[in-house]
Amino acid sequence: ASGTRGGHAIDSDNTYGLPANQAFVVEFYPNAVVYKSPYIQNCTNFADSGIFNHTEAEYNADNALGGFFDPNNVTQGGFGGDLTSGPTGGGLLVDGSAVSSSSPLRSMVVDSFTQVTLDGPGILCCNNGYAQLVSFFGTFCHYHAKALNGGQLNLSNCTTDYGRYGLIADGKSLAANFTAPVSVDAATGDLVFTIGTQTAGSGWYGSATRPQDNMSVVIGANTYPVKTAVANGSGWDVTIENPDPTALATNLGLIAGLTAGDVASFFNRSYISTGGHTFEYVGAGTDYRAAPENGGIPVEANQVKNLNNGKVFQSSTDHNGKFKVGDTFTVDQRTGEVEISLDAYRPELVNDLSPQLGANLDVNGKDITGAVKLNGLTYPSADGAADQIIKTDGSGNLAFVAISALQGSGMQNLSDDSTPQLGGELDAVTNKIINLGTPTANTDATTKAYVDAAVTTGVGNIDAAFIETPQTMTTSKVIAANTNVGMMGPTVALNTGVTITVGTNSVLTTLA
Repeated sequence: ASGTRGGHAIDSDNTYGLPANQAFVVEFYPNAVVYKSPYIQNCTNFADSGIFNHTEAEYNADNALGGFFDPNNVTQGGFGGDLTSGPTGGGLLVDGSAVSSSSPLRSMVVDSFTQVTLDGPGILCCNNGYAQLVSFFGTFCHYHAKALNGGQLNLSNCTTDYGRYGLIADGKSLAANFTAPVSVDAATGDLVFTIGTQTAGSGWYGSATRPQDNMSVVIGANTYPVKTAVANGSGWDVTIENPDPTALATNLGLIAGLTAGDVASFFNRSYISTGGHTFEYVGAGTDYRAAPENGGIPVEANQVKNLNNGKVFQSSTDHNGKFKVGDTFTVDQRTGEVEISLDAYRPELVNDLSPQLGANLDVNGKDITGAVKLNGLTYPSADGAADQIIKTDGSGNLAFVAISALQGSGMQNLSDDSTPQLGGELDAVTNKIINLGTPTANTDATTKAYVDAAVTTGVGNIDAAFIETPQTMTTSKVIAANTNVGMMGPTVALNTGVTITVGTNSVLTTLA
C-alpha cells in the first residue's frame, strides 16, 4: 500500500479512508458472475510495511526493490514487536461493483480469518456488497471492518485488537435501487408517506422493488432510514425513522412536507450488525507501541463510527469488561454501574447511574429531572411550596396545590364543616355546640368536642359531648334564636362579667 490516505478510488475519506494504492488478500475477480458466495476459511494474514516480499536474488538483481525478506534476521521490520507501521496490505475487499451486472450475488462468507495488518484495512465492503463473517479477527488494523456505499456486513464472534478504528458504517449506495413518485401529500412531522409505482434503477441487481428496512430513502435534501413498508394496492405506505437527537424513542417524522409528485429514491443503507463483539485497546495504535506495556492508550470513541446515516448495530464488551448495546445501554462490570442513555429514551426511562433497589430506594444523591411516570401517574418535576400537597386531575397528572385551595372542594377544615357525620348520636340536624373556652388541661383529642358557634351551624344532639376537667369561659356567648345548646354544667365556670344569652325559642340545657 502506498500514497496519500484518502486517495483511494472507493474509500476516499482522508481520515477514515485508504491510500491511493491498496492491495487486498481476497477480492472478486473482475466482472465475475457469482452463483455461490466465495467461502474464505482458516486463513491468517500478516501485513507490515516493514516486510519486503522479495527474495535475496530478486533484490540483488534490482536494488530499487528496497530490500528482501530474510527469515533469519529477527531485527528486520515485520517481526513481532515491530514499533513502526505504515499503510500496508489489507484482508478482504467485497466490492459489489466489481462483479458482472448480471451476477445474482455480490457476497462473501468468511470463517476463522485472523489478520495482523499494521495500518492496513481488515475488510472493506462497498457498493452493495455483502459479507457474513464468523471469528473474523483484526489486529493493529487501520480499521477492522468498514461498510461503505451500501455495503452490508454481518459479524459474529469477532474481535478487534488495537488498531486505529474498529467498525465503521458510512453512507448509502451510490445509485438508487429504484425510485417512485409520492402519491399523496404529507405534512411535516408525518411518520408515513405514500408512493406509487416503483421504477428500478439501471444498476439495480435485485428482482423486487419493495422498500425494505435495510434501505434509506432520499426525498429532496433529506435522507431517512426506512422502518417499514405496507402495500396499499397501488404502491406502498412507507414509515420512516427520524429520531429526536435528545430523545431517540421519539420519531420526529418528515423534516419537510411532501407534495404528490415528489420523487422518493431508495438506496441500500451501509450497515454493520455484530453480536458478542470484543474490543481490546481500540484506538491505541497500529503497531506494538499500542500495547499497554508500551504505553498505548485506547480511545473508546474509536470503537464504532456511524457516518453519513450509516449505522453500526452492536453488542460488545471491551478489555475493561464494559458491555454495550449501541449507545443506549451500558453495564460497567468493574463498578457494577448500569446506565441507560438519557438522550435515548428521555423521559420514558429514568437515568439512575447508581440504583439501590434493596430495602430503601436510594438514588445516592442523583437528581431525577423532567417528568417522571410511575404506574401511569406523571409526577411533578420539582418540589412544591411549603405546606402544599399533591393533587391529581383525574387523568394521571399530579401537581402541588395549597391545602386551602382544596377546602370546600372535597377537603374541609373541621372548624369549617357545618355538616359533620361522625356516626353514633352526633347527627347533623339543627342544634349547635358552642365553644366553652379553650381547654387548659384536656390533651386527649378524642374528647375535645368543642365547635366554635361563630362559624358552625347544625351540629345536632350533644349528649355525646363532654368535658373531663373543669373549664372556664372567658368570653360571653350568644345562643342564636331557635337553637338548642347543651353545656356540661358541673365542669364549666363563668368569669366575672361573662354571660350566656339565650335567644328567642332557644334552650340552654345544663348537663349533670
